Amino acid sequence: MVQALTMRRLVGVLLVLVAGAYWYTRLADVDISALNLPEQIELPIFWIGYSLVAAWLMIPQLIRTPGAQEINLLPNAPIPFNNQMMANSEPFQMNGHWYVQWDGTLWLWDANTNQWTVAQPPQQQFAGAPQY
Repeated sequence: MVQALTMRRLVGVLLVLVAGAYWYTRLADVDISALNLPEQIELPIFWIGYSLVAAWLMIPQLIRTPGAQEINLLPNAPIPFNNQMMANSEPFQMNGHWYVQWDGTLWLWDANTNQWTVAQPPQQQFAGAPQY
């Protein structure tokens, strides 16, 4: 499908270039009688039809664009972790640990006790910030 749309746009560009070349030669008084062009080229209806076809070929295509839910800009983060509004999720692995999200709370699998524990958010320390 993309190839057909690309070819359509290229044909439109070619039509615009041909029309531009014709009008340049006509306005610059270049002799193009050797091309044996038909007389209908001088008619306004020809140029109206020609411009409509060229415009149709050049119109941007209305292609369905993917939404925010379909695009993951964080390739290393699992999908359940990205959606904070999700109440429950399947267990997923991140940074060598297993996580699951239940009722909006992130749980971490503790291998020592073989139980799920509430995951603590990582503590961020900023350079120069006082530690209390």
